Amino acid sequence: MFSIVNRVCTITCMVCFISGCTVTRHALTRWEDRRATLSRGLADIVDATDRAFGEPRVGDEEEIVQVKVDLVPSYYSESEFSMNMPVRVRIPLPCIQRRAKFFFQIDSSADPRDPIADTVSTLEDNKTITSGFLFFPNEKIRTGSKLDVYWKGSSPQAGLRPFFRYEVKKDPVRYYAEQQVYWRTDDRFGAKTTLQFDRIISDLSFLRFACSGEYQEVTYAAQVWNGIAYRSEIGENSAMSLELGSAFNPHHGATTRDTVEELEERDENDNDRVYFRTQFVGKLPIEWLEYGIEPGVDYYWHHERPWDYGVAFTLRIIVFEAFLRGKCPTDS
Repeated sequence: MFSIVNRVCTITCMVCFISGCTVTRHALTRWEDRRATLSRGLADIVDATDRAFGEPRVGDEEEIVQVKVDLVPSYYSESEFSMNMPVRVRIPLPCIQRRAKFFFQIDSSADPRDPIADTVSTLEDNKTITSGFLFFPNEKIRTGSKLDVYWKGSSPQAGLRPFFRYEVKKDPVRYYAEQQVYWRTDDRFGAKTTLQFDRIISDLSFLRFACSGEYQEVTYAAQVWNGIAYRSEIGENSAMSLELGSAFNPHHGATTRDTVEELEERDENDNDRVYFRTQFVGKLPIEWLEYGIEPGVDYYWHHERPWDYGVAFTLRIIVFEAFLRGKCPTDS
């Protein structure tokens, strides 16, 4: 009798143990699935918000055909009223084995400092045709090159921009680095380094620390930018950015042969500054219209009137937009 009871107890314990393991395994699986979903959500907030602000890091990877026209009136105390009308046409080509992408892009923009009467005429001198190639060795590395053909003055120019991007997505931080070099027929060699650190605060917002430096051969200029920004989604179709930063160029063209008056003029036109920008972007109820509002304040060094402030508005008309629906073949 004792033997039978003992066997029953043993079998019961084994069933309970197996059942408990199964329940625990299912619970862990559900928790891991939830955590994975949450991680993707946290990581996606950076890409979604950067896309809204037009960051090339995200835009270069999108398989989207797009034609858009921007109307950008702005008023700043130094330059007074200005009007800009950039136009963009973007056509991606089919990707290759999920490892590489090609795209073709045409940009036409006027100098924001031009008065409204000169905007249309200056469009002829600001066209840029870009063909791009993006290669994906693995999930962290992007490398490729962009070939530019553009007009400057009365002559055509060309430029080549190879680049290397490295990105690490963790939970809840993200690291991004980009190294770009370029050669242009009008200003020859140059290079730009960009570093970013993103700290995700919630599934709707993140904090960004960023710095970049650029060197240009012709002017012997080394421009350095530093900034801290808070970016957040506000509603389903809008995003906000608050940014405090500085821009500094240690060399702005002065030589030992310059007179005192020339040095003062160079200082007055120097763009070294501390700035604050607030940006709001999003979609309007009409699906092919987007908006942008950008108030800003600048404090320039060496200037007789150092403060500059104003606001820019953007009305973006999406003439045509379509995501490529075809799936790239797998690596296998």
